[in-house]
Amino acid sequence: MKQIPLFDDSRLQVPEAFNFFLRVDEAANALLKLESDKAMVNDYHAAVVAFDEVLVRSRKNSKTATQSEADEAFDKIFRSARNYAKAMSGHPTAAVATEGEVLWDIFQKYGDISSLNYDKEYSYAHNLVQDLEALTSEQMELLHFAPWYEALVVGVATFTNARTSKTLEDATYITGLVEENRLATSAAYKNLVLRVNALAVVNGEEPYAQFIDFVTQIIEDAKALIKQRDTRNAKKKEEEEAETDDTPTDGTTTDETTTA
Repeated sequence: MKQIPLFDDSRLQVPEAFNFFLRVDEAANALLKLESDKAMVNDYHAAVVAFDEVLVRSRKNSKTATQSEADEAFDKIFRSARNYAKAMSGHPTAAVATEGEVLWDIFQKYGDISSLNYDKEYSYAHNLVQDLEALTSEQMELLHFAPWYEALVVGVATFTNARTSKTLEDATYITGLVEENRLATSAAYKNLVLRVNALAVVNGEEPYAQFIDFVTQIIEDAKALIKQRDTRNAKKKEEEEAETDDTPTDGTTTDETTTA
């Protein structure tokens, strides 16, 4: 008698788990065609859809728009300040141009950071602001750069606050919601498997044989994925331990022989 084997989906990472549940859902909709199967297929499908909706929300939480707006505002003032610094380096008054070159050198040090990913852009932005802070009040006054500097400081702070709010929401509400729906979908999957296995015993396996075979293969694919990850992690751990063993702790070489 064909039966779907037991499988612990908790070892799958969230995207892997969703893909697993989705493949089973697609198989159920395609292969479980009896009128008596509709209720259990629909119940399972509803759980997968709910999980998918939560994952979509987790990729774009309520703070995402605020973060994006803060980034756009900073990028705008950054590009303007950078263009202004470049222009001041070519100022017709020699004394102004000299200080303008100092200012432009600071901006050139980081390049156009506005096209970088958030983490890299704002790491550079913080450093840029610190470099600009080192300019003297006389330089700031001569270049009329104080308004630009203040706007950059505000822009970095505004983005940082927005990103912190988004991160906190990701780490609390969204993360909890994803886990809650994952567990609910896992329970729905286990219920589907139990019912199919029971129906195959009571009514005969013929109406369910193809679905059982398909899900069994999905489980084998998932097990192979877990095994590959475990192998990679074990290899990485061995390499890290080997590097640690090869690192002297007392400043001496690990070679058995040394040259005079």
